[in-house]
Amino acid sequence: MGKKITNWEHIFEQHRQSAKSITQFCNEIGIHPNIFYKHRKITGRCGIIEVKLVASVCSAPIIL
Repeated sequence: MGKKITNWEHIFEQHRQSAKSITQFCNEIGIHPNIFYKHRKITGRCGIIEVKLVASVCSAPIIL
């Protein structure tokens, strides 16, 4: 039976910090990459977008 992971946020953070491909990272921690992709999709953690406000030309809020 495969490895049971309950804290996927921690796994996603470890992957981001590793700077490795998903395949390399998953092989090292002993899970199949498809499991990583499945849980990333379930949790909605497909990536992080950094947004910086440089200048405001209107008073309306920006919705992403």
